[in-house]
Parts: sequence; C-alpha cells; structure tokens
Amino acid sequence: MLGAPCGRGDRVTDLQRGPDQFAAEAARRPGDEPDSVHVLPVHDHLRLSDSSSITYSERGTAGTIPASARDREVNVRRDAAINRERLIRAAEEVFAERGPVATLDDVATAAGVGPATLYRRFANKDALVREVLTGFFRRLIEVAGRAEEAPPEDGLGIFFQTVGVELAEKSGLSAPVWGELAPTPLVEELRERSTELLGRAQRAGAVRADVTPDDVTAVVWALRGVIHSERLDPAHRGHELWRRHLETILRGFRDGPA
Repeated sequence: MLGAPCGRGDRVTDLQRGPDQFAAEAARRPGDEPDSVHVLPVHDHLRLSDSSSITYSERGTAGTIPASARDREVNVRRDAAINRERLIRAAEEVFAERGPVATLDDVATAAGVGPATLYRRFANKDALVREVLTGFFRRLIEVAGRAEEAPPEDGLGIFFQTVGVELAEKSGLSAPVWGELAPTPLVEELRERSTELLGRAQRAGAVRADVTPDDVTAVVWALRGVIHSERLDPAHRGHELWRRHLETILRGFRDGPA
C-alpha cells in the first residue's frame, strides 16, 4: 500500500515493500527469476509525471504505469522466457545422459537456476519430459523432411541412419517408460513422413513391395533396443552395433521378391 496521502507538490519516489517481500527475495537462490510485478492502485488525486514519479493532480485519475515498473515487467517476462529455454535445453542433456533416473533437481542444477524457477515453469517431471520429447520428435520430423529431398532409392536409408544417430546421441530420451509421454500428433506426423519415404523407395524399385509402414516403425524400435542394450553393456559400449544391424535390415528390404 501507499503511505500517507501526498500533499500538494509532494513526490513519492519509491513504493514501500513489506517484510514479507524482503523475506521472499532473501530466500531465492541465484538464477531464480523475480516474482511478477504488481502495480499498486493510485488514488484519483495522484497522477504520474513525465519523470515517472507520482505527483499530486487536481484533474483526476492516473492512467499510466511508471516507466520503471514497465521496464521491470518487460525484464521479468524476458528472464522468464530465457529461463524456460535454459531449463528445456538442460533437461534434454540431463535426460539424454541419465534417462528416467534423472531428477528435477539435476535439471535445475544443470540449468543454473533454483528449484522454484523450475517449478514455476513445469509443475512436475512428466510436464518437462513432454516438452523435451516434443522438441525431439520435431527434430526427427525435420530429418524425414531432409530425407525426402534425397533420391527416392536413398531417402529411406538416410532417414534410418539419421534417426539412429539421434537415438544414439540422446538414448535416454527414448526410454520405453517415457513412451506414453511422447506427443501423439508428432508421432503420427513422423509415421506419415516415413511412410511416404517407404512409398517413394518402393516406386523406385529400391525396396520390396511387401514391406509395410509397420515394418518401418519396427526398424526404429529395433534400433532403439540395440542402442539401449549397447549402452548397458560396457563390453559393447561405443561400438555402434546399431549400424550393422540397420544394414542387415536394409539388405532384407532390398532383396527377395519385389
């Protein structure tokens, strides 16, 4: 609240903050974003001068937010957006490396923000995982789009190879336990794009006619399984066995009756 009413010509250059606000600010960790800006009501005998101070006015109500408050609100919104993107990038790296065992505290630490900032953006771990998987599937859709620019006989193989690289580099993101959190519309779009790649290859005579879209999906599942198994077995870690497995599958797609 404002202090005592201002007399004629008096100027109020600061708004008084209560002890609760100081306590909240002291509890914040470095990296936490400030709370939203609240503009206090101004009585009808006050107005805001060009210098952004509150001054006495005989004419009526104030209709302008102080420039300093406007600037602070802009900064708060900008910092919130920056922190959100920072959290998503950190979560992608942490989840890709550690998979489902990673915690939200791990993500907050990697992002350099406090837990309070994380929970203001994402209510729980599932919400953050969904956001990360959305970005992951969008990249896979972009992969399919680039593969469509290749010759028809090469596009499907390029798609599988690039998906394999993505799965290998971000293996924690493809953990089966997170399957139900994958964004369904993007999963369907990816399936449609890969089905189109299959059709182009078949029309070019590069893939057998009896290969189905379900076979394409099964290849991705198989790559994920090989990559996860390789990751868990120190004796094979880093050998990229998925590449040999994929080549065997592609030979089967090409050979045999058309």
